[in-house]
Amino acid sequence: RYDADAIVKIKADWFAQWASWSLSMEAGSLEVTPQGEDRAEAVFAMRYDYLPKDKSAARLTGKARVTLGLVKVDGAWRIESETSQALQ
Repeated sequence: RYDADAIVKIKADWFAQWASWSLSMEAGSLEVTPQGEDRAEAVFAMRYDYLPKDKSAARLTGKARVTLGLVKVDGAWRIESETSQALQ
């Protein structure tokens, strides 16, 4: 587990290596499961395409299954956890 500041740094470092990227949710793939009044889990398929800054590195494309743990704080939904798994 990482705290919020560590997550921001990890994500910033990841995206810094790419010249461009696109992320898109697959239409019809979103499934939301309530877990009480203030928690839910959202699962969806996402396509990704990352173009590296380093011209000798390979482009990274594919599809992943993303799971978000959501929590309602002060009336607004926030992401509490995020996991993803590459799909074949």
